[in-house]
Amino acid sequence: MGYWEGRCPLTGITEPALLRASHIVPWSECTDAQRLDVYNGLLLSALWDAAFDKGLVSFADDGSPLASPKLNQVARQTLGVDAAPRLNGLREAHRANLRSASSTIRILSCIRKRRLLPLQFNAVAGDLPKALPRRTS
Repeated sequence: MGYWEGRCPLTGITEPALLRASHIVPWSECTDAQRLDVYNGLLLSALWDAAFDKGLVSFADDGSPLASPKLNQVARQTLGVDAAPRLNGLREAHRANLRSASSTIRILSCIRKRRLLPLQFNAVAGDLPKALPRRTS
């Protein structure tokens, strides 16, 4: 919690009961070192953590939220995905973990198939877009 100063960087929530230490690379896929690595973690509100944990959201290199096409419109609006701020404070080690996370790769592959990302994007190679345009609908 210390790295993120006890606050969800997306919602500003500081109530500990509503915050979750979320692993970027899931606990079940982590090495012992990754389980304790501050750069394999995000401090998210419970709702954002649930969406992240289920692979419905992830984050681009600049910290912009990425939403899976599987995230329905009501959930997208409730989370505030399109208006959410970037995750400030991401380091290269966070980005490397995000690039390797299977949920990020799945989301970006789905987005690319819907032609929402440039064709040069390669999810298999672990490329992340620097930023995504915000949805206007």
